[in-house]
Amino acid sequence: DRDIMIDILKRGIVQLTKLRHPQILTVQHSLEESRESLAFATEPVFASLANILGYSENMPQPIPTNLVNYKLYEVEIKYGLMQIAEGLAFLHNDVKLLHHNIGPESIIVNQQGAWKIFGFDFCIANQSMAGSAPFWPFNEYCQAMPPLTQPILDYLAPEYILSATHSPASDIYSLGMLIYSVHSTGHLTLGNIGNDYAKFKRFVNEIRNLPPSRLLCVNEGLREFVKLMLNVTPEL
Repeated sequence: DRDIMIDILKRGIVQLTKLRHPQILTVQHSLEESRESLAFATEPVFASLANILGYSENMPQPIPTNLVNYKLYEVEIKYGLMQIAEGLAFLHNDVKLLHHNIGPESIIVNQQGAWKIFGFDFCIANQSMAGSAPFWPFNEYCQAMPPLTQPILDYLAPEYILSATHSPASDIYSLGMLIYSVHSTGHLTLGNIGNDYAKFKRFVNEIRNLPPSRLLCVNEGLREFVKLMLNVTPEL
């Protein structure tokens, strides 16, 4: 399991290093590895969005004082989400790459407050020939593998189960769920799935009939967009 995890991390860092865009985290010194560690350097960062929203399991204790009870202003959220949407447009349209794991852990806020896409551990590259329609190979979720070696279920699009497919629309679903979790009480997702694959399958059926009241926590100007982004199928 350790070797698999290291390979996944290395793959994500190598992919990140290849990408150049204002909304993608900049790698300033490429990956170096030893028997005990992997090391690389990025532009100066403040924290991940997950850390800002209160997830501190991966942080030193005590939590840095500048993160304790940190609150995002609505204008920061709107601007940050716009930056992530721009980054995804670059990945989908220019690079033909699916991120496949958009969530708070894969968004880094730099020291200037800009939101940057990170965490390319599970990204999927286009495998079709130049001039052909993009094709992204599909790998099924393996319940026997540790959760850290697979995408986060809370942000995974329903078509992963319903049709065993994915596309740029799958990342847009993940962004819609991210918008919901940023606004929700306790910053939970709609399904609050964790690592429970059976719960994920049940939630996919529940989201078909999502009542509008479930989205009331989302800023009114974004609510209708989020409803469309969280559609149970990529086709509206």
